[in-house]
Amino acid sequence: MDTKIVPQNENENKTQLGPPYVCFTCGAPSTGIRCYLEFLSPRAIPKPLDTWGEYIWYLWLPQSCREAGHSARVVRLNDAIAPLAQATIERVQAALAVIAAAHGPNPKADPAASIVWQLVAGTITPADAIARIGALCHQAVVGALETEPVLLHWQEAAQ
Repeated sequence: MDTKIVPQNENENKTQLGPPYVCFTCGAPSTGIRCYLEFLSPRAIPKPLDTWGEYIWYLWLPQSCREAGHSARVVRLNDAIAPLAQATIERVQAALAVIAAAHGPNPKADPAASIVWQLVAGTITPADAIARIGALCHQAVVGALETEPVLLHWQEAAQ
């Protein structure tokens, strides 16, 4: 899945590694962070956004930030966060893509870790991840057969 990132404001493409975290608008320190899922009532009617709830978090910002209307909502992947001005599935996916691009593994140095990171970030589907991992395994086996004649003879004997 390709996610086009369209910033809503100047902070949209920024990320932070923490904790500690700070307000994306003014830099005031946050006193904590809480997950969206903690606020759901067991009796609430499920919404499509709830499936992305593990990535939606809220910073505990100082009173001055709240009074000024600074957004406390963020997307979190591991210890990295990005601001989330509007809580939609598309915006959550876009923010996860920003985090993955800024803090994910180097795809050339570790392609398998990169695939897993993209899957966790929601930027590729599970089926796509399985196909990519399968292709990596195939490349590794073909490469091993080309460099190790013993393996090649073993494969011929097995046929």
